[in-house]
Amino acid sequence: MKHTSVAFGETISSNVLWAIAPMRREDLPAVMAIENALFSDPWPADVYRRQLQTSYTFYLALWACRGTEKTLAGYTGGMYYLPEAHLANIAVAKPWQGRGLGGLLLLAFLQEAVTRGATEVYLDVRRSNITAQDVYRRFGFSVIATRRRYYNDKEDALVMSRRLSPPAIAEALRRQWRFVQQSALPAA
Repeated sequence: MKHTSVAFGETISSNVLWAIAPMRREDLPAVMAIENALFSDPWPADVYRRQLQTSYTFYLALWACRGTEKTLAGYTGGMYYLPEAHLANIAVAKPWQGRGLGGLLLLAFLQEAVTRGATEVYLDVRRSNITAQDVYRRFGFSVIATRRRYYNDKEDALVMSRRLSPPAIAEALRRQWRFVQQSALPAA
C-alpha cells in the first residue's frame, strides 16, 4: 500500500513558512550536516540512503522557508511493523532548538505512523539524554525497559512507548503548530 507522507505548511510571519515533507535523497547533505553537528555517533549517509529506499520506513524533513530560500531545520524518521512503529531518529539543528520544533517533528512522526496503521510507537533514548526524555514524556511516552550497553559507547538506552489515538495526535499536532508559530525565529 502506498502512503502519502504528512505535508504541512504554516506561515510564521509574512515571509516565513514552515514545511514538513518527505525526506528525499537530495536532502542528505543538509541532513548529514545536522547529524554530524549533533550526535557523537552520527549515522552515515549510507544508512539514510538505504532507509529512504525501503517500503517500511518513512523520514520527514522540516524546512524553514523564506521567499525562495529554504533551510533544513530538522528531521525525523523510523520504521513500522504494524501494528507498531519505531522512532529511529529525530534532530533539530542547534540554531532552531528551544522553539518547539522537536515536539512538532515528533507529532508529525506520530501522525504519519497513525496514517500507516500503527497503534503503538517505540523509541530508544540515551539514559543521559534527560532533555529528550522530558520531551517524550510530555508527549505521552513512558519508559518500559532498559537496553544495557546499547550504544557504541556502551551507554544504556531507555525504551519508551506510547499508544496512538488518531484524534488526540491530530489535535496535539494542531496545538504544536500554534506554539511554533509563536516562537521566535533565529537570526537569518
